[in-house]
Amino acid sequence: MAEPLRLKAKSASPGIASGPAFLAERPDAAPASRAVGGYSALEKAIDISIGELEHLADGADAESRDIIDFQIEVLRDPTIAEATGARMEADENVVFAWVATLDAYIGELEAADEEQMRARAVDILDIKNRVLGALAGTPIADFPPGSVFVGKDMEPSRFLAHDWSKGGGIALFAGSIAGHVALLARARNRCRWWSARVAFRQQMEIPFAWMATPVRSS
Repeated sequence: MAEPLRLKAKSASPGIASGPAFLAERPDAAPASRAVGGYSALEKAIDISIGELEHLADGADAESRDIIDFQIEVLRDPTIAEATGARMEADENVVFAWVATLDAYIGELEAADEEQMRARAVDILDIKNRVLGALAGTPIADFPPGSVFVGKDMEPSRFLAHDWSKGGGIALFAGSIAGHVALLARARNRCRWWSARVAFRQQMEIPFAWMATPVRSS
């Protein structure tokens, strides 16, 4: 029988939380090219994405609202759509044109000297995936409440959209303590947060892990 996955960490607060692991797909996986349409389809997908983010911002706290506003501001920046349009004029599919444009932006952020700038790359990844979902008509799926999200990274909007009242947690292999997901997790008043090391056949660094404590009804 395989040995269980073990997390060893220094907790920032006492307590125990547990749940089934949810193994996420790579957030930067190659996109499917099912979407059809030209520049107007991209504009529509961006408008849909802005509407989804505005809905997510309804009732959000100030810190969460700031993160969502940043993403909306990027989506409204005409240079992003124009750069994608230029690739489409070179006969690129709208999906691959969008991905290439946003990946170039992500690459610039990941190469930055400041950690806070590098951490913003996942926000652009979040935007990229949301628009891809709108183009394909397949919104970003949630993961089961009470589970532990295990993956390379997590988009901030996915964190905000998820119901943490049933507990659960996060373990990210490429996350950053300066990233928006880490900031949001630390702001939660029912949390277990730490930098962790996971043992699974070999030692692997997990720079960011977090547990949410279920809300008990009175």
